[in-house]
This record gives sequence, structure tokens and C-alpha cells, in this order.
Amino acid sequence: METVVESLCCREVSAFWSLVEELTPRPADVTCLTQHPGFEACCLNPFVLKIAYTHFRQDRGPLQASTHEQYRYTAYRQAIRWAYGVLGRSIRKPLPSCVVSTIRQQFQNGDQTYQGFQWPCLDENE
Repeated sequence: METVVESLCCREVSAFWSLVEELTPRPADVTCLTQHPGFEACCLNPFVLKIAYTHFRQDRGPLQASTHEQYRYTAYRQAIRWAYGVLGRSIRKPLPSCVVSTIRQQFQNGDQTYQGFQWPCLDENE
């Protein structure tokens, strides 16, 4: 990842690693959140993401983006919600780099350029 805040391992973030530790029984070969059986179902399944995006669109309006960008954005939101629950409109948390990389690989941008994590703008005038 391009910045320090984006260079997290899922094992370094208790909210994400606890999802792996809660697996019962925990398979020995699950060494990363992206290997968790729920990760594909929650964050990579296009059918699930389409429903989640429809809910987002109902609350906030459509994203002016391609389908793959919509899926990526929604997958990131799904991963955050899975780990932290509902955070609120201006509260952002960086995702582990393994999660971001896997989502980007699944829903690639043609030119391979991505925006990356940004903290929210707290200035009401901007």
C-alpha cells in the first residue's frame, strides 16, 4: 500500500483478527482474514454486494462510478461493517492491506489506479 496508514496487517487490528479467532473450530490454515469463509460471502460475492449497494443507494443516492468501482466501494463498506458494525457517516477506519488488495484484485480498475484511504474532511466549510 502507498501510505503507512494503509499498510496494516489484519493481525494487527483486533477488530479484524477477532473475526478469525472466533471461528469455531478454527482451521489451522486460516492465517489471514481473506481466508475466512465469511470473507468471500460478505465482501466478494457480487450478489451480496449488489444488495448492499442498493441499500446504500437508497440512503445516500447513487455513486457516479462503474460497476466495478461500486462493488469495490461496497465491499470496503461491508468489511468495515463486518468488523466494527455501523460507524456513522464521518467515521472512517483504514482496512488491512490484505483486504484491500483482495477486493481490488476481484474488482479491478482497467487502468489499475485507485484512490486509497482518506480521512474525512472535518472542516464544515469544505
